[in-house]
Amino acid sequence: MQYRKYKNSQSYFKIAGTEEMEELKLMGRYFKLYHIKATILPERVFIADLLEQYQEFAEAITAEEYGQQILWCQQNLEELK
Repeated sequence: MQYRKYKNSQSYFKIAGTEEMEELKLMGRYFKLYHIKATILPERVFIADLLEQYQEFAEAITAEEYGQQILWCQQNLEELK
């Protein structure tokens, strides 16, 4: 398992493998948790970039940081349905 966040802190990622990930997206006072199973090439390329070539647009974080961010969103933001 690897974890990333965009440098602008608007999206957080939990990467389970080369074809599966979770994205926590923050949008103003809302948040949305997406579960993504890569079925097309652009999705697989995006995951590969997050795993290997992310330094220009994202940074590595810990599992604890990811979990804390989800908890913060649940306590302070409204979930987008």
